[in-house]
Amino acid sequence: VFFAGGEFMQGSTSEERAKVRKLCERSVGPDCTPEFFDRGPQRRVRLTPFYLDITEVTNQQFADWLNELPGRKITGDDRYVRDVNNVLLADLHSSDSSGLKVQEGRIVPIAGHERMPVVQVSWEAAQRYCQHQGKDLPTEAQWEFAARGKEGHLYPWGDGDPRCAEVTYGRTPGRECEKFAVGPQPVGSSERDHTPEGIYDLGGNVSEWVLDLFRAPYDVCWPMCVNPLVNTLFLGEEVQRVARGGNWYMHAEACWAAGRPRWVPMPDSTIGFRCAQDSK
Repeated sequence: VFFAGGEFMQGSTSEERAKVRKLCERSVGPDCTPEFFDRGPQRRVRLTPFYLDITEVTNQQFADWLNELPGRKITGDDRYVRDVNNVLLADLHSSDSSGLKVQEGRIVPIAGHERMPVVQVSWEAAQRYCQHQGKDLPTEAQWEFAARGKEGHLYPWGDGDPRCAEVTYGRTPGRECEKFAVGPQPVGSSERDHTPEGIYDLGGNVSEWVLDLFRAPYDVCWPMCVNPLVNTLFLGEEVQRVARGGNWYMHAEACWAAGRPRWVPMPDSTIGFRCAQDSK
């Protein structure tokens, strides 16, 4: 989907944070983590035009890329997929969300999981997949611009709180949506989790690697930040990447379009990705 770019306020207001925190308290109780809701003041951002993929990358798409990768190897009893330089690309460990396996030396989707979003891939693998397509991972600002829309909505679909039957979140025993199928669902199948422009699963299904390193608070630029990207480490800074959006495991508040989950850039059972491309 093409986005013409423009200016927007990245981040959230105190009123938005308070609303999402109340949602968290209803679903989680007193264990809500305040730090999750307060990771920097708003800032004005200007983006140049870009494209964002309609759906998250699927198991079938990612398996096809891995099988074409020169020097690709599988180690650890058919669990770890590494490149020719031994860089970890994917972890095929069985989980509620895993969708890939090794069959006769090739990586293939588990039957019925072809259109599920791929998970358990490293940030490095996600970025290299996108580059192979002539794209990149979206920047954190591009992702939020698409998720909040021109009106700056709280969620990708608008301002109404997520509901179990319409968004994929909290699908594990003891969570809000435990009556629904555990794990992610086929990309683009959500009844509600899509933007007016037709981008699917930004709120739930799986969280998504973006290009930026995690740093809080946001850098503040004057008068505004133009195509901001954090991709240079400070001396002694821990390497953490931003993984935007909620997922099948997390509670409802993670579907918030301005939320900023952070992870070490290694495979996780709740994190996938989609690609973006600057408009030339």
